[in-house]
Amino acid sequence: MSKDINEQISRCIIKMLLKEPFYAHFLSGIIRVITDDIPTAAVGFKSGKIALFINEKFFLKELRSENERVAVIKHETLHIIFKHLFRMQGNNYNRKLYNIAADLVINQLISPWKLPGSAVTLSTFPELSLPENKNTEWYYKKLKNPENQSQELKNKIQDLSDKTSHSDHSKWGENKEGVGSTTETELDRMILQAKDRTPEKDYGSIPSGIKSIIENIIEKRKQIGRAHV
Repeated sequence: MSKDINEQISRCIIKMLLKEPFYAHFLSGIIRVITDDIPTAAVGFKSGKIALFINEKFFLKELRSENERVAVIKHETLHIIFKHLFRMQGNNYNRKLYNIAADLVINQLISPWKLPGSAVTLSTFPELSLPENKNTEWYYKKLKNPENQSQELKNKIQDLSDKTSHSDHSKWGENKEGVGSTTETELDRMILQAKDRTPEKDYGSIPSGIKSIIENIIEKRKQIGRAHV
């Protein structure tokens, strides 16, 4: 079956290449791991590199369409680009809340693909009237705010945490080889490479949040260059 799933993943990336080439070019440098160690799909570290982990049965049997499969791959790709894997390291975050906040950011950017019904979106929390286009930390603080912590909200967060989602976050921060800075530098290189390979006509459709990440990487490299002059 591994041949079938690799063919399906490749088909999804080709679809992305036609509609959203930035993500497809970025994925060309990501390791794929087909495994039963996670129930759905995840991103994490393997041999010091960033990897996309996919459960074969989930991907081929539980996802109902190729559209959903592309959506799940894009979802995981966005978690990598927004560096959610690294932000769990060494920070005193509530994991459950952070996972939900990260998904709230990512799932606003999935269109034109459609995620499975289990996806967490802004509409999941109508009682909070969450605005669009905020970062993970903003949503995290909003969810954690004691003024918002009604018993009903606590129960909802617990239910969401207990359910099997299309995205498994258990591997975030598990870079046990201690090469976080090296791996993040390599990630920056991959993001810039994907940007350079993206046709100019398609670059404008990249979300502003990702453009900000790209601009920050470029500025950081300029500063490093100036420091070595």
